[in-house]
Amino acid sequence: MTPPKLSLNHYENTIDYLAQCAPIDKYKVSKITPAIIQNFFDYLDGRTYTKRSIKSKTAELREVMKSRGETYKTFIENHRICGTTLCAVLNGKINVAIETAERVAKILQCDVRKVFDIKEETIRYSWKSNSHIKVATCSVLGFCKKLRIVVDNYATSEYIDHPEKDDVEIKCMDDIEVMRAYRTILNWKDMREATAVLTLIFTGFRRGETCELDWDCIDTFAKEIDIRKSVTQVRRRGLVVKEPKTKRSKRITEIPTLLNDQLIKYKTWYEKKKDEMGDAWAESKNHLFINNDTGKRINPRTLNQWLAKILKAAGIEHYTVHQMRHTNITQKLLNNVPVLEVAGDAGHAQPSTTMNIYGHFLKKHKSKAPDVLDNVFKLPMGM
Repeated sequence: MTPPKLSLNHYENTIDYLAQCAPIDKYKVSKITPAIIQNFFDYLDGRTYTKRSIKSKTAELREVMKSRGETYKTFIENHRICGTTLCAVLNGKINVAIETAERVAKILQCDVRKVFDIKEETIRYSWKSNSHIKVATCSVLGFCKKLRIVVDNYATSEYIDHPEKDDVEIKCMDDIEVMRAYRTILNWKDMREATAVLTLIFTGFRRGETCELDWDCIDTFAKEIDIRKSVTQVRRRGLVVKEPKTKRSKRITEIPTLLNDQLIKYKTWYEKKKDEMGDAWAESKNHLFINNDTGKRINPRTLNQWLAKILKAAGIEHYTVHQMRHTNITQKLLNNVPVLEVAGDAGHAQPSTTMNIYGHFLKKHKSKAPDVLDNVFKLPMGM
């Protein structure tokens, strides 16, 4: 069997994960035992970090600034504080970095806690964060076993006890929020932003899949979108085009008429924009969602910014691009779309993957089994 081809993202991330294996660096690989691995994994599970929430005490800050003869202008001109950073500090509603808080306090010659409210919370690293390091360790030992450096892979569950995976609550928009977002999109001036967010809601595509879409993937006559590639931001390498997450992630998805009509209107806008820009339009693969000034494909992070703007205008709390995927999938499941069809549209490897992720959500939000059984057993006995 040919081993799977690992992505650049996997390779670069693994380098960082292995850098966190210092507690077992002192051992030769051939001398590693299950006890050593178990102690290392227990150490990982016990790690904590300090989460800080730092916001300025606006009244106190302005009072100290006044007493020191400092203004917004002098902070920028004399102390080279970035204007955007200074606005965040003076606003008092946004978290700032501890380095920024300490720098401002030093300029004002006062204790940092006098002008900033600093809250600290000790938090354990998540199951997922620890899992990345454990998987990297297991992969290395598995390769060493293949080379006969070690007798067996002592990082597997055959030798090691692992804590249960954390229950992750699915966060997604409800029916009312979806409708509010949709109404806002209908009146949105920027055609790119409106179409992109509508695509996220109506398809549940991953962020990288959405950014890598080009017009060859769109068939408005058949009302289908063909997912072939994805793009991701790789550490130390920038944007990299890659295969979708799983084999089943290469898929053709049927789209609703509302989205199809939007794509037709967007295509007209797109071609007009391309003609207007002329030579300024960058050579590209006709990506759907492009930079307005160059015609180049947008960075995946831009989708987050577009989504945040539209949701804010709709008066909806913050949701991420991935939570739009959750919204699409849960809406289908709650409205009785077969799991097999939902899994296919989502690009999940197996329908069981869909149920493993969303089963707990469905259990909380929809329980029809008792009513069904009640109706069955109320049937006349003679039937």
